[in-house]
Amino acid sequence: ATGLCDSVVVPVNGPAIEKLVRESPYYSHAVVPGGTYPGNPDPVSTFGVKATVVVSADMDADTVYRTVKAVFDNLDRFRRAHPAFGLLTVKEMATDGLTAPLHPGAARYFKEAGILRRTGDPKGAARRLKALFDGDEPGDPQQRESLLALGVACLEADCPADALLAFRQAQAMGLPEGHPEVDYLAAAVATAAQVAGEGSPAQARDALDRAIARFRDAGYERSERVVDMQRWRALVTAAGHPIPPEQSAKPD
Repeated sequence: ATGLCDSVVVPVNGPAIEKLVRESPYYSHAVVPGGTYPGNPDPVSTFGVKATVVVSADMDADTVYRTVKAVFDNLDRFRRAHPAFGLLTVKEMATDGLTAPLHPGAARYFKEAGILRRTGDPKGAARRLKALFDGDEPGDPQQRESLLALGVACLEADCPADALLAFRQAQAMGLPEGHPEVDYLAAAVATAAQVAGEGSPAQARDALDRAIARFRDAGYERSERVVDMQRWRALVTAAGHPIPPEQSAKPD
């Protein structure tokens, strides 16, 4: 249609889109490259859905591993196969649009490839994370979302040290005071720190309770962020006992 008449592709962004992407894990920020459509030479910010391969949790881990490895080892061929694949990046494919936990077979490949890796060397993990995001604009909402998704994936893959680094990098980008995401990031850092052995269960519990209460008070009780935090309760222990999932969060 853009080739039949003069047209302008309109940016789709702002607080409403931020809220939509935050609450709907199947949406993510995106950019339409300049020149994609006639008469639109500049990049245009928007949002959209990510194609995600979903399998049964019971699927053989070796089969999933081989499938993921075949795709990533031949990514250049995929990029040449269709224009829609031309913008695929390892970073976004591994971290964006994660609407379900990583299958153990996929997590195994990502660890071996250095995208997710259990590590006792924080500086080594920091270098790998930095390499993923070199070239991105500091403070870009998409970069922060990618770091958050990477942190969540690391927790799912039992890589709490890498998760902690990803969450701290996202936290360092800053958000307006009073924004619910500030509390979510604090809860993410506290949870990852506790699982990695660097924080206390009490601190993680308090941070989770405070963040969940903030999201509910703000009307985001169905947000994926709340789902994350409720799932993290199973990772946090207090006096050797799991925090009951049904425990209700109350404002301070």
